[in-house]
Amino acid sequence: MAPDRDRDRRLAEAMVTVMADFGFADALSGTTVRRLLLECGWSVDPDPWVLLHRDLRPEDASGPDADTRPLDGPADVEARVAVQRSAFAPGSTFTPELWERMTTGPTYDGRFEMVTRTPSGEPAAAATGWFAGPGRCAILEPVGTHQDHQRQGYGRRVNRSVMAALAAAGASGVRVHTPASNAAAVATYGACGLRQVDWTTAVMAPR
Repeated sequence: MAPDRDRDRRLAEAMVTVMADFGFADALSGTTVRRLLLECGWSVDPDPWVLLHRDLRPEDASGPDADTRPLDGPADVEARVAVQRSAFAPGSTFTPELWERMTTGPTYDGRFEMVTRTPSGEPAAAATGWFAGPGRCAILEPVGTHQDHQRQGYGRRVNRSVMAALAAAGASGVRVHTPASNAAAVATYGACGLRQVDWTTAVMAPR
């Protein structure tokens, strides 16, 4: 959300509607959307989230990883969803229907959503990048590694591939939010060159 719109009630109400099926939301303190979510029964996540950032330059647009590619067809969509559900089991709410909703947004671009597979072809890790335009900062979300393939470098590879595609498109940098307690994710992002720049607290949907 643009800083000059963070108290726009009509925009906040529209965002609350979009977030109806979300489990978490990165709604910043002091914004109208956060206040409305709290009024709807959402609560502040006691686990703070860390914001990580990396500048991107044209030279970061490295060659492709042979085992990493953008989604191409229903089989890749199923693989992407399966990776996400496994990575965040047992609480993941990600489904093919939610993926469809995610990809119908005006800022979605399939060039920046990729799956990394094992040498035998099993989906191991997936990441989605959100490109805001040349010279602007992109976002990584959601990102995950299948439980069967964690701690083998697949998360790092898919992140680097998406970041390379974003750099090639002209993104000035990339940011990601993750729970501070998720040491594995923080370490993976650090290995990809992202560095902590801030802390935030998310809000959680009623259960």
